[in-house]
Amino acid sequence: MPNNLPVNDRRAGSRCSCSLSATCEPVPPGSAEHFPGTVQNISEDGIGLILDRQLEAGSHLWVVMRGADDVLLGKMLIRIVHVTSQADGHWLHGCLFTKEVSDPVMQSATKRSLTDSSIEW
Repeated sequence: MPNNLPVNDRRAGSRCSCSLSATCEPVPPGSAEHFPGTVQNISEDGIGLILDRQLEAGSHLWVVMRGADDVLLGKMLIRIVHVTSQADGHWLHGCLFTKEVSDPVMQSATKRSLTDSSIEW
């Protein structure tokens, strides 16, 4: 996939490499089961998310990140901006943190608190 994304869809902040376990929940809820992932890098405005499946650019996900000893680090709503296949069969999803969505169903999903999620803590 060529890297011809609009400037506002690119992460401008410095990226920090990491390897955080993640649980992903599609938005709207109930559209699919939860699935695991790995946050490969993080910046002030987004993440690089490794998944065993390819998701569509423009999709939204709740991502629950955990650190060492399974410590909860946070839950973020993200929008997938681009997807790149990896040599090992996984997919790297470039994602931006998002606060706004235009679809009414999606808007109701963003008003949930951490405890509203069906993801097991």
